[in-house]
Amino acid sequence: MEITIPYNWIPRPYQLEVLKHKARFKELVWHRRAGKSCFALNELIRQAALKVGVYWMLFPYYNQGKRAIVEDPEMLSKYLPPRWNFNKSELRIDAPNGSVIRFIGADNQENLRGSGLNGIFIDEYDDIDKNIWTTIIQPMLSLTSGWAYFIGTPKGYGNLFNLKQKIDRNIDSDWWCAPILDAETSGVIPDDELQRIKNEVATGEMPQFVYDQEYRSQFISGGANVFRRIKENIWHGRLDIQPNRK
Repeated sequence: MEITIPYNWIPRPYQLEVLKHKARFKELVWHRRAGKSCFALNELIRQAALKVGVYWMLFPYYNQGKRAIVEDPEMLSKYLPPRWNFNKSELRIDAPNGSVIRFIGADNQENLRGSGLNGIFIDEYDDIDKNIWTTIIQPMLSLTSGWAYFIGTPKGYGNLFNLKQKIDRNIDSDWWCAPILDAETSGVIPDDELQRIKNEVATGEMPQFVYDQEYRSQFISGGANVFRRIKENIWHGRLDIQPNRK
């Protein structure tokens, strides 16, 4: 049986631009719900099929990776090619050619140490200790001349901002930052849904700076303190004063 890889996935134009770029290290600053995990999974599968080796997707927390990749019905169950085996207990994919893809968390740094690494996606880079890159990941990639993606939605002036500043200052063909992707031009979020979100901003349900950061991918001062899922966590109960209640 002939299998086409990527399997069941066609990259969007902005994703195709990233795939075509020859840089070894790439930064992707994309808005919320832009398909970062989907893009990463399919590119890991493609690279693992092209070259036998070890590939990682690093999340800030192990359970975050489990939710994003395993529990999402639009991920592994849809994009994993036939004859590629997934070990749920180890969050590991074994490819027919011997390549291995692992989904791991940065919350246990000692588990990250190993030998050579061919490629890695570092997801939500703003939430990850930047020393993990310099002291653990980069030396592993040096053994194989491997590649890395740094991806995420901005969270204040954190790792993503600092990396972009570094890339903008230096002319180095190994490093590249893709054009910042915002929801108003990407076409990922349907127009009516994006308008609903804008209406929440207009009515004060969502602060303007939250929209600017999460959906326009802007670097906002104090943005690291933004709460996710604000609307879902608002309590609408009564706050009656009860002076005799202990």
